[in-house]
Amino acid sequence: MKRKIINLRQQLKNVLDQAQAALEAGNSAEFDTQMAEADRLNSEIDNYERLLAARGDFDENNAHMINLHDVQQEQRQDNMRRSRIDNLRNEREYVTAWTEAICTGISTRRAVSMESMAPLVNVLTISGGDPTGSDGGFLAPIDFDNMLHEDEKEYFDLSTLFAAERVTAMSGWRAVATSGAKALPKIGEASEIGTDSQPAFRKIEYSVNKYGDRLPVSQELLNAEPGVLMAYISRWFAVRHVMTKNDLLKSLMNSLVAKDLSAGAELSGLKTALNKDLNTAHSRGASVLTNQSGYNALDQLTDDKGRPLLVPNPADPDTYRIKGKSIYYMDDDLLPNDTGKAPIYIGKFSAFGTLFERSGIEIASTDVGGDAWVNAAPEIRALCYLDAKKVDEKAVVKKTYVVAE
Repeated sequence: MKRKIINLRQQLKNVLDQAQAALEAGNSAEFDTQMAEADRLNSEIDNYERLLAARGDFDENNAHMINLHDVQQEQRQDNMRRSRIDNLRNEREYVTAWTEAICTGISTRRAVSMESMAPLVNVLTISGGDPTGSDGGFLAPIDFDNMLHEDEKEYFDLSTLFAAERVTAMSGWRAVATSGAKALPKIGEASEIGTDSQPAFRKIEYSVNKYGDRLPVSQELLNAEPGVLMAYISRWFAVRHVMTKNDLLKSLMNSLVAKDLSAGAELSGLKTALNKDLNTAHSRGASVLTNQSGYNALDQLTDDKGRPLLVPNPADPDTYRIKGKSIYYMDDDLLPNDTGKAPIYIGKFSAFGTLFERSGIEIASTDVGGDAWVNAAPEIRALCYLDAKKVDEKAVVKKTYVVAE
């Protein structure tokens, strides 16, 4: 199998050489064909390496395979925990216990000694929570997650562009390659095959933080059917959940240094960003993100034949494309202009950063804490756990477009 990987890498080198020759000759069709083959070979190499890592079949000094093996082990354990948790949260007994706990204000501390709350306590224990001292709540049923995902579709969610990973641990790490692909070294007859071309890695560490809010509710609502209660909480929480994720991801984007698009040459500036500012891997998977002002400005641009620059995506008429890349836009108040300049982000956002979210929304209620005592009305508190980390800063570039205020 190791010999197979060596052969595949040699094929990859040959394909990339042909792609470079096609690019230099201006043969874009041949370039695209060779790069598609390169993507296929890279995928096959990755699959073989994952298999070797899973088997533990690699040299003890091979940092690449060691890191891959460690990440696989952590993700496998994480997936097993999440599967167990989700299965329990999907059971009727869990929904019944959760509804009782929310409607009667049972805390995680009290639930430990109550037989009827065993499904909730079991899930908290598996997920790494501490029911005897937690200040959180109970993980919501799967039905609530489904409702939340539907309600969130009404808002623009940046995490749909970025990489998003569900985790069960409060902290962890992922290994990311820091060096590009290198040509294979020449090997003499009967000579030892070295490991000098192994890529270097760095750790991307995450540590999720707690975010949440409180919602006063009527006793009548608490006494309603479980589905009605979950739908009410979901509608209230959805927009806050999306806004929180967006703020974390925008904080990653804020570190990018913007370059103005030259007046009268905006179209060529956008083309240059895709053709030269991004490497080919990021350019091929790129999309464009701006705000209302930037979208309106781009919508006014035409080519040299007077045709609109933005064209509908045949597969999704509600999404427009620019130079074949999907364009998305947010409200100006969510992605504001900077002194009369609209931001335009171009690149592969899934390579730029990752949103880490601890599985499950925690919900609890009380009729004595917070403002419940003053208002004589129960309160529901919803919590989520999030973190966002930059992975490859070169995967996205930022441009600005002067717009009319």
